[in-house]
Amino acid sequence: MAPTNHALLGASSAHRWLLCTPSAVLETRFPDTTSEAAKEGTLAHSIVETKLSRLIKGKSRGKATRVQLNDPLYTPAMEDHCDSYVDFVEELFNGAKRKTKDALLCSEMRVDFSRWVPGGFGTTDTTIIADDTLTVVDYKYGKGHLVEARENPQLRLYALGALEEFGPLYDIQNVRTYIVQPRKDSITSEDLTTDELLTWAENYVKPRAELAAKGLGEKVPGAEQCLFCRAKSVCVARISQLISLMQYQFKNPDILSPEEIAAIIPYAEALASWSKGVKDYALAHAVDGEEFPGYKLVQGRSNRKITDDHAAIEALLKAGCDLDKIVRLKSLTDLEGYLSKDVVSKVLGDLIVKPEGKPTLVPESDKREPVKTVEPVELFDMEENK
Repeated sequence: MAPTNHALLGASSAHRWLLCTPSAVLETRFPDTTSEAAKEGTLAHSIVETKLSRLIKGKSRGKATRVQLNDPLYTPAMEDHCDSYVDFVEELFNGAKRKTKDALLCSEMRVDFSRWVPGGFGTTDTTIIADDTLTVVDYKYGKGHLVEARENPQLRLYALGALEEFGPLYDIQNVRTYIVQPRKDSITSEDLTTDELLTWAENYVKPRAELAAKGLGEKVPGAEQCLFCRAKSVCVARISQLISLMQYQFKNPDILSPEEIAAIIPYAEALASWSKGVKDYALAHAVDGEEFPGYKLVQGRSNRKITDDHAAIEALLKAGCDLDKIVRLKSLTDLEGYLSKDVVSKVLGDLIVKPEGKPTLVPESDKREPVKTVEPVELFDMEENK
């Protein structure tokens, strides 16, 4: 399994700290949250590692282990996606062996690129060495964000680390990287010479990494680097950029033209995303006890629900209700409109519950009583492709 600790300047976050060098140090001030999507990615990588490890030992790839199969996040579809990745790797390796009998296949190999990045290390999903070519293959299980191999800093840093490991033993002249993202039906690649990769590392990565390690340099907001940045909701540079982009000189003083509306839409979407991020940030910190002037934490509203649909249908049928009519109803309110609130309450009784609402941050003028302590709640669903 890949190590769970992360370098300050890790390969997976290189697209942030290379473009916005102060971001890595700034992010340390915020908790490293996870999500179900990230946990799914971790499980999928574990399954791939299991299958590749068996192939490396000359065995059949087989299925996921019993522990993996019993994971609540496991699905047969996940195994199919993992097999798609392993199929691709196996095809690459078989091709490499046809050219080089002693071709080498490594899975989950830790690599060190600290020669260019202070404290820089990472773990490659798959590395293949054959003749004069180093191949690095990365598995992206996520489906929300398409990731390209071309000019991908994560893969290039992995390749640099692998080059440090195998360079003294092999005459590596070419570097090839792949990103396999089965759920997006995508396989992309990039080819570089070793000299091109080393020039990129020396001239671009090294000076920017030195700034990033110290939290220095200019904050450079942008769609790519801000997407998964933990500081994005409260970053002054980001909102300053969004506001500046909205300083249009409109031709018509009364209404916007279709051309002006089309130009504004991308910025409006970015502002909406930022606004939601600020609210989520404030709520998360309010739950932790931080106070925001003019606002208070209260118990959110919730909807009544039926705890057992099958038991409810049986009770309603016994009360003489029409099954077809019940099935067509979309909500408890609809059911009360059909039977009356009193009848529904009498027939279903304890099968109807009203769960506590999630905490929410509201203006102090809200009539609800403030909540002093609440149970921990998952407030974010961030997916960084793994």
